[in-house]
Amino acid sequence: MGATAAKLLIRYRKPIAKAILGFFVFIIVIFLLIFSNDQTAPNGGLATENKNLSESVLRYKSTVEKYARQYDGMEYVPYILALMQIESGGNGGDPMQSSESLGLPPNTIQDPERSIQRGVEFFVQNMKGAISRGADIKTALQAYNYGGGFVDFVVKNGGTYSFELAKQFSINMSGGEKVPYVNTLSTTMGYNYRY
Repeated sequence: MGATAAKLLIRYRKPIAKAILGFFVFIIVIFLLIFSNDQTAPNGGLATENKNLSESVLRYKSTVEKYARQYDGMEYVPYILALMQIESGGNGGDPMQSSESLGLPPNTIQDPERSIQRGVEFFVQNMKGAISRGADIKTALQAYNYGGGFVDFVVKNGGTYSFELAKQFSINMSGGEKVPYVNTLSTTMGYNYRY
């Protein structure tokens, strides 16, 4: 490998590894949300408790509730807070990592209130859109990062989220382009798709 290629690999390895690790942590949290005993309330509704959230995330709970009320999505507050935990741990100027949903580069928003407002709006839109089209809650959770096109993809392929559908969508959107990564949670793959 040439010196220039080695420098580029070293320069981009950390951001790529961080993004890929973030993706897999996101998938694991979705898995835990879906299969935990607290996913549904006794009446069969959505989860109402927040467990294992950092103080950094919990400090924004009232702001999340404010915008959830505005966008008619109060029942999704536990999921939104869980997403914030995964996206940023409640840290930084863009705790919901919602800059991209506006077509902006990552972390362009540097106002937590604006980030939360947009993140809640985007999440509630995805959730309602997914449910109205017959998709499940897991699909809506993944669509927060993959966008509304993922909901369409899942609906066309049975309406039920699976890791295989998420992987296939990622392959389709990346044109099959792989990027290397190190995943401390799994040793099954040494790459991910660039999407």
